[in-house]
Amino acid sequence: MSSDFNNCLVKAINDALLKLSNGFPNLNIAPLEPLYIPSLTIGEGKGAVHVVQNFRGINMYGATNGNMTKVDGSKIKEYKLYAEAFTPYLRLEAEYSLNGRILLIPIQGDGNCTITLENVKTTHLSLGEKLEKKGKVYMRVKKYIVTLDPGKVIFNFENLFNGDERLGKEMNNILNENWKDVFDDVKSGYEESFGIIFGDFANRVYSKIPFKDLFLE
Repeated sequence: MSSDFNNCLVKAINDALLKLSNGFPNLNIAPLEPLYIPSLTIGEGKGAVHVVQNFRGINMYGATNGNMTKVDGSKIKEYKLYAEAFTPYLRLEAEYSLNGRILLIPIQGDGNCTITLENVKTTHLSLGEKLEKKGKVYMRVKKYIVTLDPGKVIFNFENLFNGDERLGKEMNNILNENWKDVFDDVKSGYEESFGIIFGDFANRVYSKIPFKDLFLE
């Protein structure tokens, strides 16, 4: 597959991301900005984080502001696509509930929260298969693998410790001062969840547009 083809894919995907911010009503594709996620559960880690994080009613902002920096379409005929991207921020706004320990410190609460990943480097590997509908060939993602490498993560959990403002502020400060240890311990959970989310969204698009119209050589 030529470098020209890969360069064209970079431009095409970046253009599509911008357009997807408003969705495509004629194709029944909802807006990507924000991307609504009904629920999300991040399991506890093996080090700093000994708490299951439950989120619901999530709105994710920033995905369409990303910029694909590299795309490898050399195996696109095998329904495999690899890409690298840089995103200034990914912000999750949600309701949360958690009860456990972080950095050996008890943490408990439920309410609204914001988690912001800044200057995020990501890789995307989609593994798909051929799907035929009404005589046309489509691509369907079977597995979508994401890696996340944020430059910083900012946590803001409201109503911690039954609304104790002093304890809640101290806990948020601790989380943000130690963001790398906290996030890295559960990063695989976020990556797995993001893979499912992005894979589902990719299939919404792929199911509407035939393969040959998506990836013209």
